[in-house]
Amino acid sequence: MWSVYTTMADHISRTTNGASKLNLVNVDYPARHVSSAALVAVGSNSYFDGIADGFVKTSQYLQQVQTLSECSHVTVFLGGFSQGAMVMHRIIQAYDPSQLARFHFLSAILVGDGDRVAHDGTHNFGNADPGIQGIGQAFPFLSASKPDPIDINNDTPVFSVCNAGDPVCALSVRIPPWCPSCAGAYTAAAIMRGIAVHTSYDRSAALAQAARAATFR
Repeated sequence: MWSVYTTMADHISRTTNGASKLNLVNVDYPARHVSSAALVAVGSNSYFDGIADGFVKTSQYLQQVQTLSECSHVTVFLGGFSQGAMVMHRIIQAYDPSQLARFHFLSAILVGDGDRVAHDGTHNFGNADPGIQGIGQAFPFLSASKPDPIDINNDTPVFSVCNAGDPVCALSVRIPPWCPSCAGAYTAAAIMRGIAVHTSYDRSAALAQAARAATFR
């Protein structure tokens, strides 16, 4: 997400002649390496087990923005990668637009979002099929993902960055009809094959495009 921050920060500084700036606030929560996502094939939720903690801590930050007088003129961009994208996705799902407005929410960039919902109204960047959902939607009993579309409007857009082959945001597994019992092995193999795609967004043109779209409004 660092490249997103630097792109947005540079644009905001240039277009306001330095009058405004973008500060980065990290949410400290126990994120897992993407390789642990392959364990969904054996019924493990380890890839998802830190998301609830990230949700709570992000909510606390947003509540501070709402209540502290020194934050009255702050505008909030939400951003996250992998499980971090799932945290921010759930924040946007959990709060209605009026509450998000009280949090000073303006827009979000979700990169490699495991909670990705097909055709849900987000602005898609990258070459993934918008009809393919994230790994959390494929295993909701492990991830606690919700299929509800994000309730947003044009004033608070959500930008989703996902490339084909990313097993987190666009999981696609072909199980041979002659071996239905092989589903677990094929799922784990597909996830492991796609790790390189999932971890290469910092070099992705789609990410830079989404960052520009979030601020060039």
